[in-house]
Amino acid sequence: MNILNDLNEILKKNNIKTKLTNKDMNSNLKDLGIDSLSAMNMIIQIEEKHNIRIPDEKLLEMKNVKDLVSIIEEQLKSKKK
Repeated sequence: MNILNDLNEILKKNNIKTKLTNKDMNSNLKDLGIDSLSAMNMIIQIEEKHNIRIPDEKLLEMKNVKDLVSIIEEQLKSKKK
């Protein structure tokens, strides 16, 4: 499973023209043209797609794309236990 592909699919579905790549991992979402409302929408859709719940405190710690991907991966691993 590739989290960046999932995120890009959601961005495209929501008419956001940003395409995330590995080069963007240290960029914050706002710098990539993804506002806070779009980011929350993206997170909700990831939660629904993978049947996970990302705690609000984890989202507050998020500084960049790498953090977001790590948080999602962490929740997916927790789900498998």
